[in-house]
Amino acid sequence: MGGTNPKPTIPVSTASSGLGGTATSDAIPPRRRMIQHYLVIWVDGNIDENTEDCRNTLAQLRAAVSEVNVCTTPEGCIEFLNEMDDGKAFIISSGALGQSLVNDIHGMPKVDAIYIFCGNKARHEPWAKDWPKIRGVFTSIKPICESLKKVARECDHDSIPMSFVPKRCTSDAASNEQNLNQLPPTYMYSVIFKDIVLEINDDDAKSIKALETYCKKQNIPDAEINELKSKYHQKSPVWWYTCEMFLYGMLNCGLRSLDMEAMSKLGFFIRSLHLQLKQLHQEQLANFRKPFTVYRGQGMSKEDFQNLLDSKGGLLSFNNFLSTRQNISCGKTKARELSVNVLAPFFTSKIIQQIAQSSFYSLSFDGSNKGTIKMFPFIINYFTIQCGIVRSALEIVEQLRETAQNIVDTLRDLLKKHNLDIQKLTSIGADNTNTNYGRNNSVFTILQLEVVNLLKGNCFCHVLSNSVKVSHQHLPVDVETYLSQLYSHFSSSSKRIAELKEYFEFVEIEYLCLLQHIKIRWLSLYNSIDRLLKVYEPLASYFCDINNDNADAITCPPAIKIFFSSNMSKCTLYFLHQILFDIQTKNLELQRYSNLHQLLIYTESSRVCSKN
Repeated sequence: MGGTNPKPTIPVSTASSGLGGTATSDAIPPRRRMIQHYLVIWVDGNIDENTEDCRNTLAQLRAAVSEVNVCTTPEGCIEFLNEMDDGKAFIISSGALGQSLVNDIHGMPKVDAIYIFCGNKARHEPWAKDWPKIRGVFTSIKPICESLKKVARECDHDSIPMSFVPKRCTSDAASNEQNLNQLPPTYMYSVIFKDIVLEINDDDAKSIKALETYCKKQNIPDAEINELKSKYHQKSPVWWYTCEMFLYGMLNCGLRSLDMEAMSKLGFFIRSLHLQLKQLHQEQLANFRKPFTVYRGQGMSKEDFQNLLDSKGGLLSFNNFLSTRQNISCGKTKARELSVNVLAPFFTSKIIQQIAQSSFYSLSFDGSNKGTIKMFPFIINYFTIQCGIVRSALEIVEQLRETAQNIVDTLRDLLKKHNLDIQKLTSIGADNTNTNYGRNNSVFTILQLEVVNLLKGNCFCHVLSNSVKVSHQHLPVDVETYLSQLYSHFSSSSKRIAELKEYFEFVEIEYLCLLQHIKIRWLSLYNSIDRLLKVYEPLASYFCDINNDNADAITCPPAIKIFFSSNMSKCTLYFLHQILFDIQTKNLELQRYSNLHQLLIYTESSRVCSKN
């Protein structure tokens, strides 16, 4: 889902003269320079900075992100976003304003994250989950602040400026005036600034005083400024650089935008940090005689990525102090963003390109529960000359209803989205339920009205499972029912389990709990029977010793007592155990076959073996 970006034509009553890092006023301020690459906008019609609760909330937000702006209307937030020159915005919205506001701002690229801050979480979670940029619905400001620290750090990390020097500009560039003129200006400015700042040797106390004055103008919290003043010489420059305070963001933003005022105020710190890193390099040089590879996760625009590809063999300049590591590591948030926004679209486009060159394709699907949400993965099969038969996940779709018409509508929307001709669909694969393959109003019959020659791709594993289910009805003992009763008898009572363990100790058998058999799961019956046979003796003794006439004794269901008293029960269990082992093995083998050709070969080989 995406929002629109309305024009800022509505008069507003919101944010902007600073008080301790917070901006509030009746009019939108003129465009101004951001001291970091991001800011927070808190939107709530009930904000009153005269109340203790509001001041406390703002104090916690300022501790996470220096620049906080307050708006009392959605229109004010939108206009503030439109007035931003650059950078990312993190929006905190009340529940009352959130639904309409998110619809308007979600599509804006500068909106990086949205938080819903309300008093009724259950009321707003259903609609909030439909918007990817919403990080959650919260009733407390504390988890929002913790999340803001993380996303702000990621924003600083990914906004590090880069300069790309093509290979042609690095070959004898000193003697080639034309190559020198082709060097990126930002690269040359950063080199010149580095040479200048390393030559200046001002007194640290004087420099810190100048930085203090500058920071107060930028609404940096007094607590952070005072901490830097009082403890600057007690910690190393590397420690200050990695500390969660304004230094990292201010330095990164200044170098990114080549803000000479900010960089000059931080010049003493840049020089100290450079000298410490140089010293560490000299100390560790002896331990790293051979070249080695380092890694860094780095967000960049499509334009920068293309420049990076075009500069292969040239120079890559980071206008910052660059952190790397010797092993590949990726946080959960970044890994998800890479998977959803980079890898998934890339591979999906490749699949669609290949399918476009193929004559026909087939689709398989099956519903799966993820908590309370029903998910439908759609798997596409197609043939290419280069790769042969290819099976790929096309998309996973959330489907609230499992009716045949809903599934067909979802399938049609999916094909339309990817420009796939439904007439090239040869078959559908799914489990053998009436919803999918019934004679009347099933997924198959509805699609067959449009695709006349459509084939059924029945699930052979389901067929095999159904054969076991039907055959089981002809056995003298209803094993499935007894398995359910046994599991239920012990699963709800710790006292019964404790008494059962005494029987295990008496026969010197290690206690093993019973496994639950679920009828809709194909592979659970064999495992449940296998476990029951392993613990049959202590279980039989336990139930046979129970006296239902004793009021103080644990009551035993009569059917279970009859089950353990009959020799036919144990005989049936051993029979099923032997048969189901072979069936389960073949079931697993069937699931491993990736195409119809292999399946036909397997079926034919099985038929020949059975004859022999």
